[in-house]
Amino acid sequence: MSSLREKLREEGSIAPIESIKPMRHYERVVLSRPIKTPHIDDVPSSVDPLDKALTIELRAQQVFKIGTKGPNEAKLMLPADVVFKDNGHIIVADKCGLSIFDEAGELVKLCKRLKSIKRVCLTKDNKMAVTAYEDPAIKILTMEGRMITQFGEEDLVEPVALGTNSKNEFIITDKVKHKISIHDSEGALVKQVTSLDTVQQRDLSYYLAIDRNDRIILSDCKNHCVKIFNSNGDFMKKFGCYGRTKGQLRNPHGVCVDPHGNIIVADGGNHRVCKFTSDGQFISHVLLHEDLMGEPRSIAADGTGRLAVTSYGMASPPSIQMYQIYK
Repeated sequence: MSSLREKLREEGSIAPIESIKPMRHYERVVLSRPIKTPHIDDVPSSVDPLDKALTIELRAQQVFKIGTKGPNEAKLMLPADVVFKDNGHIIVADKCGLSIFDEAGELVKLCKRLKSIKRVCLTKDNKMAVTAYEDPAIKILTMEGRMITQFGEEDLVEPVALGTNSKNEFIITDKVKHKISIHDSEGALVKQVTSLDTVQQRDLSYYLAIDRNDRIILSDCKNHCVKIFNSNGDFMKKFGCYGRTKGQLRNPHGVCVDPHGNIIVADGGNHRVCKFTSDGQFISHVLLHEDLMGEPRSIAADGTGRLAVTSYGMASPPSIQMYQIYK
């Protein structure tokens, strides 16, 4: 195992902990306890060999964290969602509004025009789309936070999760209607399909992700699973069930897709972050309870191997934590 670690470090696949520079103003935490890693035979054979090696050797390194509870700048109240911009900045949807931080965790902009934002996503034409509490409309904003237009009031009751696909269509879940709503780039309704599979009577699909094939990936908090739909909204499969062991989930929240096409899930009830193949085979636990600062909520991955995690709960202050999961 040590020879594999040295080989990967020589190739630049794993960054030594001492090579990560402390971030100004924010706490840098390095895991001091040994990390328990899975055996290589536990990782599905379909996983890319380099990805498999990284999965075995490196769970995650925390780079920085942001936020303590409060209404002031750079403080968070309820960080419900996070996304990456192409320039490495992160946008956080919070009860206070929208906050934008640079790649080092420094506050760049705080947009207070809109309050109680639930979810945020980026469009292909460099705009933001958001859902908000007690508001049936999807609002389209400039990157400065100025509202341009809104849509969906006639088609949606309580929209929650949203994302965009390669055609710049909006994919939205409706908590009340238990529907996936697909709208074109101008906001016009294309179709609505059920977010339930054939055996479920109710679901709580609070987060979604769109993969490279435009598949719709929903985390179902109530039924402790992740569901995959094709680009037309047709149900394909689900994975996960209630439990604590490998591949099982308890109240999953955020979901995202990493640069390799793997599905990463914030397993909220188990206080961990899990990685699955694109077909739902369990790979590893990316983060465990001792790595996190609280219950993981929203997660986002970028092309450089960074993973942003928002957390909040009764026992921990709201925060955003940045981890390096790939070199």
